[in-house]
Amino acid sequence: MRYHTYTVLPFVLCLPCAVAQSSKPWQGQWTYVESWPDINPGLKDLISYKVRIKPVGNGYAVEVDMDGFQTMVRLKASGEVQGNRMVVICEGTREGHGFPESPSGQVLLEFKKVNGKVITVWRGLQPALAKHRKPGVYFRK
Repeated sequence: MRYHTYTVLPFVLCLPCAVAQSSKPWQGQWTYVESWPDINPGLKDLISYKVRIKPVGNGYAVEVDMDGFQTMVRLKASGEVQGNRMVVICEGTREGHGFPESPSGQVLLEFKKVNGKVITVWRGLQPALAKHRKPGVYFRK
């Protein structure tokens, strides 16, 4: 009998986690690394993007970081779920932001679920390379 208790216990303990994950599918850290051929010999040119989404009340609090080649962005934003999309709206900058102020209220980007994939639709926030600016699968959780 003891054997069955230990086998069932992990399932019972993980069940609330699975329910929480499915009820907040956008929650978590989403990352994307954009890179391109060496401009400076011996150096890898890239920009790392991190979007952290946390549930707050009936919405989401979002932090956006971009670090890399001539880039240091720290934004605070809100997230709104609209059907199969998470719309990320700028609320201002955070400490350490290295660029001019971003306009509050501007839609930065959207994550859109399509056929089990998360498509990024770039808006006010744009990747460095033009070839990455069209909608596509960029971020991973």
